Amino acid sequence: MRLLGVSRFASVCVGLFCLGCLSNSFAPALARAQQGAAADPVAADERAIYAAVLDAASTIGAGSQPLVAEMTSTFACGADACNKLSIGGCNGLRGTETPEARLAIVKRDLPALQPSTSAEFLKVNDRCSVVPSKLNSRLNYHLTTDMDIPQSWSYTSLVYFSRVAFSADHKQALVAVGLMSTPDTKASNGRYFVLGRQGDGWSLNGSSVIWKLKP
Repeated sequence: MRLLGVSRFASVCVGLFCLGCLSNSFAPALARAQQGAAADPVAADERAIYAAVLDAASTIGAGSQPLVAEMTSTFACGADACNKLSIGGCNGLRGTETPEARLAIVKRDLPALQPSTSAEFLKVNDRCSVVPSKLNSRLNYHLTTDMDIPQSWSYTSLVYFSRVAFSADHKQALVAVGLMSTPDTKASNGRYFVLGRQGDGWSLNGSSVIWKLKP
């Protein structure tokens, strides 16, 4: 496999599990790793963004039954990732560049991104947070720490959210999403999504690729 956006020598693993080895037995291991991590909870208004992204499953490639990591991704590099996602040695929000340089790339790809949104994203993603279990999504999803997952349930992807940043007027949102596809590992990718207010809800208005797997 070849990794776009980070070093060609980077490993693409989630914790100790490489993409080619993902299975349903991975979920309990990830849950146990996360339960010991202390982190702030995600704010209530961020839940609507997570739900909007999940509901756009055909756009992001998550499939109909995603497994969502209970801890958010951050700009951290090294072994301190709360959700155990490691892309090129970092937690999925950037490659080898600085967080500021990554946001400059996102701004290049998404010219409508507001400065207040970028500034807020840098601020809220300096540490991990807990993703709430109740998201108003149409999908049949579970969190990695759910204890009531049916034996017959099989996930179609692993989804890793960052914290959500909002513009000063709260009409724009930015979130990074790491997607590990289980049916087709080469479809795995990481992207920033910008969303805009649409009535009482949110709609996806564009994306910027962080990393992508290619055969």
